[in-house]
Amino acid sequence: MTDGVMSLHDMFDSDTVMSMKITKKFLGAVQYRLESSTKSI
Repeated sequence: MTDGVMSLHDMFDSDTVMSMKITKKFLGAVQYRLESSTKSI
């Protein structure tokens, strides 16, 4: 019983970490574009 709850919790944690990583990558790409566009102007 406890193991099932733990694995569910771990799955949720890894999903959250993954989405956080994707969001960080996306924000990083947007920031990079903004910086390069301001440099070109």
